[in-house]
Amino acid sequence: MLLTGAAAVVLIVLIALLSSGGSSPKHTATGTTHAKAPTTATTPATTSTAARVVAQINLLPPVRGGKAAGIAEILKQGATDGIAIVAQNVPPNSTHPPDAYAVWLYNSPSDAHILGFVNPGVGSNGRLSTAGGLPGNASRYRQLIITLETQANPHAPGRIILQGALTGL
Repeated sequence: MLLTGAAAVVLIVLIALLSSGGSSPKHTATGTTHAKAPTTATTPATTSTAARVVAQINLLPPVRGGKAAGIAEILKQGATDGIAIVAQNVPPNSTHPPDAYAVWLYNSPSDAHILGFVNPGVGSNGRLSTAGGLPGNASRYRQLIITLETQANPHAPGRIILQGALTGL
């Protein structure tokens, strides 16, 4: 399946990211929208254990009938948690007006934490792929959502494109 192959690639990138112990630089998502990358832990790893998948989250549209679908894998390497996300049949990003997909930890519109923007944006092939670290308080959230944003620094999630129950933390 397409998602499995893409998940393997994202997993390899995430393992390298978590192993480096650094943080990602800021990236531009699409158009002129500036986005912060998901943060990663800055504490160096004390062991050489590889990241392992501890949970899989199925990501589905909030309304039945949508074609987009994805998976998120929660990864653990020592005390560091990370996430790798792949999805397909996601509508391409627009440049007029510019928009970008964002990943959030979510309980409600007023209780959400943005992890970052998907970079690169989604093209005409409809594939979304991203990975990054999770904050230490991620377990207090019930859902993982992917939203479509039109602002560079949203204070609340935009339109939900994909969602799934946050497990494995």
